[in-house]
Amino acid sequence: MAVSNPTGYNISDSPKTVSINYVPPTGNATVTLSFTQIADIPDITGPTISISGSTKSATVTLDNYSQYSNVKWSITGTSVTQTGGSSFTLTTVGTVYNSTGKHFLTVELTKGGIPYNKTIVFTVTQ
Repeated sequence: MAVSNPTGYNISDSPKTVSINYVPPTGNATVTLSFTQIADIPDITGPTISISGSTKSATVTLDNYSQYSNVKWSITGTSVTQTGGSSFTLTTVGTVYNSTGKHFLTVELTKGGIPYNKTIVFTVTQ
């Protein structure tokens, strides 16, 4: 991912916005998801991480985490899961999803007794 704006990118689907921030010291991108995005946006395009480039990881974070229960993260087609936690870090270092192409991170959660899930499409490049 070529980065020309070190403060980040905005991907908008009016009126919701997913912000992806590039953090040079660690080579880590950040995506923060609001409840509105989880409930209303059909598809969320997530970050691009690289096997050999500088951005080898990205962290997806739930905004206002305390409003949720039963949080579970998983990567489709792999055994990678995480129960709980306000964030999930994607990485190309030593993982089963470090092949190039599109991959899918799903977060399942409950808010107010109602279950929700959202899939974030992320890309791995060479």
